[in-house]
Amino acid sequence: MKFQWLENLESKESISWVHDQNDRVSAEIRDTDLFAQINKEALEICSGDQRLPFLYIHEGQFYDHHISLTNPLGVWRRCQLEEFKKSSPNWEVLLDLDELSRTTGDEWNFSSASHCPNSQRVLLRLSHRGKDLGWGREFDLVAKKFVANGFEIPPSKFAMAWVDENTIVVGGEIPEMRNDLGYSKTLRLWKRGDNEKTFLLSGKDNEMGVWPQFQMDDEGTNIITKWTHWDDGEYYLLQKDYSLKRLFVPNRIRDLVCLDGHFYFMILQDNLGQKAGAVFRISISEALKENPPYQLVWHPAKGQVGRDILKIHSQIAVIYLENIVSMIQTIGSEAEVIPEKLQVTEFYTDHSGNQVYLKMESFSSSPALYAWQPGNFEKVRSIPSLFTGDYLTTQCWAKSKDGTLIPYFQIQSRDLKIDENTPTLLYGYGGFDHIMQPTYSGIFGKLWLEKGGIQIVANIRGGGEFGRDWHEAARLKNKQKSYDDFIAVAEDLILRKITNPKKLGIYGRSNGGLLVGAVGMQRPELFNAIACQVPLLDMIRYVELPPGASWVREYGDPKDSQMKDIILQYSPYHNIKEDRDYPKILFITSLTDDRVHPSHARKMAAKMQDLGKDCYFYEESSGGHKGGNANVQALNHALIFTYLWQKLSL
Repeated sequence: MKFQWLENLESKESISWVHDQNDRVSAEIRDTDLFAQINKEALEICSGDQRLPFLYIHEGQFYDHHISLTNPLGVWRRCQLEEFKKSSPNWEVLLDLDELSRTTGDEWNFSSASHCPNSQRVLLRLSHRGKDLGWGREFDLVAKKFVANGFEIPPSKFAMAWVDENTIVVGGEIPEMRNDLGYSKTLRLWKRGDNEKTFLLSGKDNEMGVWPQFQMDDEGTNIITKWTHWDDGEYYLLQKDYSLKRLFVPNRIRDLVCLDGHFYFMILQDNLGQKAGAVFRISISEALKENPPYQLVWHPAKGQVGRDILKIHSQIAVIYLENIVSMIQTIGSEAEVIPEKLQVTEFYTDHSGNQVYLKMESFSSSPALYAWQPGNFEKVRSIPSLFTGDYLTTQCWAKSKDGTLIPYFQIQSRDLKIDENTPTLLYGYGGFDHIMQPTYSGIFGKLWLEKGGIQIVANIRGGGEFGRDWHEAARLKNKQKSYDDFIAVAEDLILRKITNPKKLGIYGRSNGGLLVGAVGMQRPELFNAIACQVPLLDMIRYVELPPGASWVREYGDPKDSQMKDIILQYSPYHNIKEDRDYPKILFITSLTDDRVHPSHARKMAAKMQDLGKDCYFYEESSGGHKGGNANVQALNHALIFTYLWQKLSL
């Protein structure tokens, strides 16, 4: 309770403390020649043209949010496919976010765009200084301006979808429509020009929220989902008369794809006599009845992990993993060979489902966009590498405390002569079924690999690399297994003489920040640098800091006495030991992070310093959980990698 005053984010005392901490980081990290060089390199990556200029596709148009040195907040733009293929496309600029922010007198970032089917109207979600909180405004794509007296949703974590050009479904836009987490609790129908909205569906205050998922096919099949947890929900069909009917599909599924009057879905847990990842089919009419006859259409073979399903023409395709390697196949066909051994990290479909685009990359291969039709991959566009050199990726395995083998990727320059003094950076996440696939990072490449460091990416339990069991193995009462796995990888690196504790650093953000915080408290002698960004750290009060209560399915509820005892064993904030030495940790957060409360990092740093354990703390005034504008992103990257090189290249 001693440092709970830091939860009051904008009190005079809190802001004064933050300024003092930031001043110290500026003096010891930011005001150095090394930082100046790294920040310049980071800014070129965060604001340059050398990125795959693509966010999504709609009705044959490629849409992008482009950030540059002259437009650090970016412009929202689009072009046709043939133009997109050119090295220098002629983009049609729709909205300048920097100009908008100057006009309104506050910073607004592009977040997302919801297109009204068969219309030139869009509902833009604009993020306030990088927050999850968004301002919804109707935009005309022809006039390229906001619609006067159009649909407008006040800044909130609202849920929204179009029904038709004059009707939307909206929820969470005002306090009475929100749950305890700040998300949408109640959805209502809003017709253009009406002051009153019509009630549709409501969840409970302690549930995740209710969201619409509309226009899933050419017939306008509209779905509303009531999420009880982040991976568990009920599904409803919106009828033509705006009434709702329950869909009797399993609660824990990924995707609900509509094709030819049928729903296809992938189960997230063992169910219906099949392992997690299996795909089922059910007619829409049958899904409206209890205990409908599901038809199995695909199931993962041993060692395979189903990840996504998508529609391509009149077929359903499955994306799955095999030993963390991407595979894709249409149901009823053989798996297809992915070009150049790349990983499918994103997929995009137009509304019609007649074309699928795959974003593919690897640790050392920069992203490329492929148009995929069954049996054919056509490269549409790629970008040059953002860092120089020839790099080697090796998959290695470490034995965890309970004997489980834990895979990790080791990325390094092919010419690097490794000895136990090589600066090495270990990165991980290990939660929420998230997969650490081989993905390209210009930041890691330019700021770490190109300068002679080794990058390690650990596929620890808690993630989804090997399916639901891999996730479940390190959840709730077994969360410590994530940390045991990460420690095992660190020990293996030292055992293999890849590095030594003086040259080994760890880095994680969000749940990964909890990971490095917990491991840093448990085995500080293994590391000389810990970069802990936008982290959870006080795992007893995390449920009191919105939207933390939505994660009890992952961590457990500390209000339960048995779970509290388990959580106290690893909660970083509660495991700082007066008689133990720690590396000088760098904590980074953002005042506008409305996903993981900034006080986690604040309180941890304050408590460590109070106990005589030196550490750094830095808090940016904008950026939110995801990073914000180009300047803020570059600054955070530069602080982290300057710190890492200061600590690990001595």
